[in-house]
Amino acid sequence: MFYVYHGLDEKASRGKLRRAMDALQKRVPYAHILRITDEDEEEISLKDILESKGLFHPRRVVLFDKVLSNKVIREDIFKHLKEMKESEHIFFIYEEKISAAHEKKLSQYAEKIEKSDRKETEKKKENVFALANALGSGKRSDVWIEYRKALLSGAAPEALHGMIFWKVKDMLVKGISGSREDEYREMLSMLAEMPHKTRRDGVELEYALERFILSLR
Repeated sequence: MFYVYHGLDEKASRGKLRRAMDALQKRVPYAHILRITDEDEEEISLKDILESKGLFHPRRVVLFDKVLSNKVIREDIFKHLKEMKESEHIFFIYEEKISAAHEKKLSQYAEKIEKSDRKETEKKKENVFALANALGSGKRSDVWIEYRKALLSGAAPEALHGMIFWKVKDMLVKGISGSREDEYREMLSMLAEMPHKTRRDGVELEYALERFILSLR
């Protein structure tokens, strides 16, 4: 199978790629990772990769990093798209720009194609701040709605956790919590512990945050 990440917002696109590869490494920690750039055309044969086995694990993880501008590598990839889709190895393709024709061809076989442009990033920022504003309003239903909207726009749970933590702390510092100061201090303590607790308990941060929001009064 293979996945494609591209877009003019390199930071967002590479962030998605990194999270996908990190999650994969947790599932197959001994899989060999191979990174291929546009300078590797004479050293790399996709046919050989497809037929090979990893040293410590039968599956390989292969990252094609900005290679589609290289005609030789691009033609090799497009020639083997069906085999990549059906392979036990896992392939990632990262590009800044992909032509409409190339994206259409890749989409016929890719497990997922994710595009990150700058407008999308601005929308994520808007959603994250909308979440903070909802938290400040004290309406639990609004907080949950803005949280789900931010996730759907592609915001990372880590970024949303940081925003919620900052907002609760800000409300405490500015005295906005009023008579609920002790409650807000307890919330801040829970949020501070949450990343460590989720890793320890094997719970996704996304769901731990959602439970936290639904527990608000």
